[in-house]
Amino acid sequence: MMKHPYRSNSFLCRFVVSSVISSILLAVLIASFFYACNELTAFTDREIKTDENVLWGTAFGQQHSVYKLKRSLYKKPDLLILGSSRVTQFRQIMAPGIRFYNASLAASNLKMANQFIRHLYSQHRPKVVLLGIDPWWFNPLEGADAKELIVEFRYREIVANALNFLVRPRILRSIFSGDLQFEADAIAKRRPIGFHASLTANGFRPDGSYQNGEILLGKDWMADIARRGFKYGFKYYRDSVRSQEGRFSYVNAPGSKQAEMLRQFILINKKHNVKTIIFFPPFAAGIWQTIQETPRQKDYFQEITSLVSKIAEETETEFFDFHDLADLGVEDVHTLDGLHVDEIATLRTVKKMISFSKNLSRLYEPTALAQFNLLANRKNLWAGQYTIVP
Repeated sequence: MMKHPYRSNSFLCRFVVSSVISSILLAVLIASFFYACNELTAFTDREIKTDENVLWGTAFGQQHSVYKLKRSLYKKPDLLILGSSRVTQFRQIMAPGIRFYNASLAASNLKMANQFIRHLYSQHRPKVVLLGIDPWWFNPLEGADAKELIVEFRYREIVANALNFLVRPRILRSIFSGDLQFEADAIAKRRPIGFHASLTANGFRPDGSYQNGEILLGKDWMADIARRGFKYGFKYYRDSVRSQEGRFSYVNAPGSKQAEMLRQFILINKKHNVKTIIFFPPFAAGIWQTIQETPRQKDYFQEITSLVSKIAEETETEFFDFHDLADLGVEDVHTLDGLHVDEIATLRTVKKMISFSKNLSRLYEPTALAQFNLLANRKNLWAGQYTIVP
């Protein structure tokens, strides 16, 4: 028996209408969700140019260079920290009385570092730039093809990342689970800006340092799966060292272009009368030991250390090699995952640099130095878990 065409068309019409309505309702729900956690206003001046105690941790875009440049111009620091995620634990409390900002993650290679300071110096020049450099920055492919640094907020990148981000089960689950904290983060009670700040307490503090909420709250399930942390003996990264994978995949001659980029970074600072301090951030001693026991890794690290030392000597630049956390008298438990040290280890790093760096020690007036030493010598400091203060 032939179906009546009217009935078929009517069903199709109802299906299309209901699908459109459902899509609109879902879109409204998602938009309301991200509006509630301040995701949609994260790049506005109200959220960037403020001294309010906020935690900035967005879901989309990860346009860190935009955020960190605008914050640097707003804060106008005398002491600027620059580097990758391995320098995110430098905090204002370690530089009392000093105009300070941690611009970590604005640059993930030397080319980006050069671009960042060029943009910054057109409007503000700090007195000292502390640049943490990573061993993988000297891979000849690292940064060679990097695009021009993004210094203005781009909506199209937000949209592209949003479409990719929204298909993740965790995001969809969070929309309906009600486990977000819209009022304050669970660690320091800062007002969260963005999805990650609201859900995991991950994000940048007002001084530019990064709060690793998942680690501090013991909810970093990926660390357990990958076996990255101290309780696993840093197995993930030690295996990477031995097998030359991931961050430790390159062990040949350091790139000449990368060496020249480092020289250019120093020369740009000299031109603008900005003092430069270069350093290798620490690895957990357990990882450093594995590097020393792996011949090709050991040779590569010796090469890059010698190269940076030579450049520093030629340009009369202060340079510190902190590759081995044990040399700072800090135990491996004070790392977040072996490659990233915590605030306590970072405090010891700053203390060491103040002792030997003329450029850094000049920033600390007697009162500020007394306050710093009071913090650094606190007897109960080592009892804390990763942080100096919330």
